[in-house]
Amino acid sequence: MLLILVGTLPIYAQLDRRTWLVGGSGSFTSTSNMLTYTNIEYYEKSKIIQITLSPTIGYFVLDKLAMGLKPAITWYGGETRYNVNIGSGNSYTGNLLLGPFVRYYFLKKEKPYNFLLESSYQIGIIKQFDNKKRDINNLSLLAGTVIYFNPSVGLEFLLGYKRSYYNGGRETLLIDNEPEFFTNIQKGLQFNIGLQFHLEKK
Repeated sequence: MLLILVGTLPIYAQLDRRTWLVGGSGSFTSTSNMLTYTNIEYYEKSKIIQITLSPTIGYFVLDKLAMGLKPAITWYGGETRYNVNIGSGNSYTGNLLLGPFVRYYFLKKEKPYNFLLESSYQIGIIKQFDNKKRDINNLSLLAGTVIYFNPSVGLEFLLGYKRSYYNGGRETLLIDNEPEFFTNIQKGLQFNIGLQFHLEKK
């Protein structure tokens, strides 16, 4: 019904060069997580649910092509299983990230809706349940549609792939009480809902 309504209205987005893009989105991600250690045959597998809030500040450098910065605040938790007999458990963590994004709109601005592709890369700090802070980086590739309520406001729905990686340094394991180096990789499906404002410079 919403698509039919906006399709009958004379609405078009401001996608011209020198237009600002300001807004934000919330995302839901379901990922599988693999944590491996360097010197021993030990790993941890997790299923993780993640919720992220991401403001957006961008600028159309060309018609239909916007670039900018996207900070993110993330909370997530899940269940972890091990390949040794020490049971399983639940954990939670959070992080703060900042990095660039680029997005491209495929249709002409006269349409009351559009299709877009967005790629972003972010680096930041992750704080785990053990209160240790570690560096983290995220890479995401999203595609979807945006519906415009007027020339300045659009509601977007994006779906795509996200990958997170961090090097955890040294950690003492329960199985041998010796510090070991480990890395942590998370990858999975991401769904975004966002509200964006197109502000034309006068």
